Amino acid sequence: MSFVDDTEHPPDWLRQVRDRVVTWATTVMSTDHAGLFRMCADAHVPWDLQSSAKGLHILQRHDALDVVPNGTDRAETIRFIQALQDEETGFFRDPLFEEHFACKDDPDELLKLRRNNAKWASIALRAFDAEPLWPFFRTGTSGGPDPEAVLAMIRNGDWTQPWGIGSHASQGVRELFFLACEGRDDLVPYVGRGLTMILARQNPYTGMIGDSSLPLFQQISGALKVIGNFQFSLGLKVPYLRQLADACVTHHADGSFYAQSNSHSIPRNVAEIAWVCLIHSDYRRDELRSTLADIARHYHEIFGKPDGGYSPTPEGTQPYGWNGTILSEPSPTPRSSISGTNGSGCLGMICAALGWDVGFPSMHDGWQDRVARLRYQIELSSGGTARLVPREGV
Repeated sequence: MSFVDDTEHPPDWLRQVRDRVVTWATTVMSTDHAGLFRMCADAHVPWDLQSSAKGLHILQRHDALDVVPNGTDRAETIRFIQALQDEETGFFRDPLFEEHFACKDDPDELLKLRRNNAKWASIALRAFDAEPLWPFFRTGTSGGPDPEAVLAMIRNGDWTQPWGIGSHASQGVRELFFLACEGRDDLVPYVGRGLTMILARQNPYTGMIGDSSLPLFQQISGALKVIGNFQFSLGLKVPYLRQLADACVTHHADGSFYAQSNSHSIPRNVAEIAWVCLIHSDYRRDELRSTLADIARHYHEIFGKPDGGYSPTPEGTQPYGWNGTILSEPSPTPRSSISGTNGSGCLGMICAALGWDVGFPSMHDGWQDRVARLRYQIELSSGGTARLVPREGV
């Protein structure tokens, strides 16, 4: 990777990204349901919930939701998505995807898929200023969350794979935290315990999540799922930020973050963590800014495709899918996907971190205001114990 001397001025190509991405997104939008999306141009199914949530997120992030037809078409799509929800569990069916789902004959795996789809359906509905008809929770059912299950997940999860368990654990605790802020004071002790247990997985030598023997892409991605989540959702400043800055600068510069995975998610994850470091300190400021500028170049050059979007791997020719389920065949020519193009949101984050105004927002815009409205804030003791305290003036 290369050092970027000028981090004050955005490269010219960044100014073209918004229009190219928005144009590409319209090519994978369903013609039958306004605002639903398929994975890629050659996908087997015309839409699925995860692709739809991310497609709408792409448009929303680029201030381009107006390309989705409004009025009766949009209202019909809202009703269509809401009708996929199960009243008893709060989870969502994804009927066309489930026809191809690799584990469709396993009731437990199917239920897990529908639980996960509740998140995607909710994101899609919120893009239209709508909500699911019934509540859902990452643990438990529509009757309420299961805080003991959240703690058990953290305790028993596979922390040799911090990218996966870090995501599930941090999102489970975040859900309990938001419910506590809405008045569920009985959940406050669980949030403190969950935060403490998760942060105990932070490596004091690297600032990342997981043992130093793990692949670096796992460590930085675990950091993204935990530290990025806690920073921009909960306003929590984690320890070991100097070590984290050292890791971002060193392992991006020598390419070791990317040595064992060619996924587009890795540079995106490095970018968010580098931004977290810049928020709190000027330590290695110039090098972190250079890292961010170089990630923008790297992402665009490696994952950008001629059709205007981005692919999840450099080649862009492999089968694409979700949850181990293939939704498209190999392609003789490179093409973009919803997954890869959604990952280009790192460009907006980088612009925000570096103060570049190129005409599209960051996914974390307004995070300080959102955090300031939360009823509780988090305090960490010198020993790493987390506790919730009421926020003054809220």
